[in-house]
Amino acid sequence: LEEVSLQSTTLFTKSPLIKGEEPYSGLHAAEISILVHRILSRNIPADLSYYRFDQLAQRVRAEAFLEGWTPTERNIQTVVKEILGAQKWINDQSIDPNRCYRNVEFEYETAGETILGSIDLLYYDTELAGWVIVDFKTDRIPSEDMIETTIEEREYERQIHYYCQAAENILGEHIQERILFFTKFERVYRLGEYEDKIT
Repeated sequence: LEEVSLQSTTLFTKSPLIKGEEPYSGLHAAEISILVHRILSRNIPADLSYYRFDQLAQRVRAEAFLEGWTPTERNIQTVVKEILGAQKWINDQSIDPNRCYRNVEFEYETAGETILGSIDLLYYDTELAGWVIVDFKTDRIPSEDMIETTIEEREYERQIHYYCQAAENILGEHIQERILFFTKFERVYRLGEYEDKIT
């Protein structure tokens, strides 16, 4: 799988707080999540159980320092704990270990616009017989009832649309399933099959 190395992304900008959402001081949760997936992509693609919490948190601190970012300790611990907590769900998926990729960074042009982004998890599901994109969401909304509102207000389906376009360009294959995983609640939200076929 060919990856395009990028220094930044236009799809991970800070969004206004949803009503009732917990505020974060310092580095935003989405940016910490980017650092976590970047670290994981350099090592074992699928199995987060390889990491102890303190080891991964320490590496996130180091990566943030190199970026010139100053996350609070509370933010680091919260996001790292939640992403590690997603491992049980990942273990239950029928993932082909030879076709599993983290932090797939991309850049492409569409309709005269340059799109930059980073796919958290892209894997081939052997039971589904197709490719799956998973985007881990670290939103601090107070309840699961607000997930659909958050998806709409933050245009997450549009974001995943761009991810699917990029992944299909890279793979030359169709994306069969699109998933948002809300880490605070360990909740899977399935967007279904990507509609735009490769032309």
